[in-house]
Amino acid sequence: MPTDGVPVQEAGGALTPLSQLSGGPKQDFTYKKISGLRMSGLSFRQSLFVGAIVENCHFVNTNFDRCDFAGAKVVRCTFDNCQFVPTEFRSCEITESKFNSCNFRGVQWL
Repeated sequence: MPTDGVPVQEAGGALTPLSQLSGGPKQDFTYKKISGLRMSGLSFRQSLFVGAIVENCHFVNTNFDRCDFAGAKVVRCTFDNCQFVPTEFRSCEITESKFNSCNFRGVQWL
């Protein structure tokens, strides 16, 4: 396990260090597992989370504008004051998660 924090596990079992999750637009987390992440005040604008598993994470004041979560699983996550304008959640499974004071204007759910 990397020493710089919570790893992100790729579909093939390889681990990506947390340092690569420092935020920023147009990142590709397709089919990766993100677990136990805590972030505040960052932007993932136009990033891909297609088929990703995001579990036990907490995001505060995070920008997910124009992200694609199609086919992703979001499990036991909390989103406080986050932006999802517009974001795609088609075929996304959201379980035991909380969205507090988030903006979902224009989100595609189906």
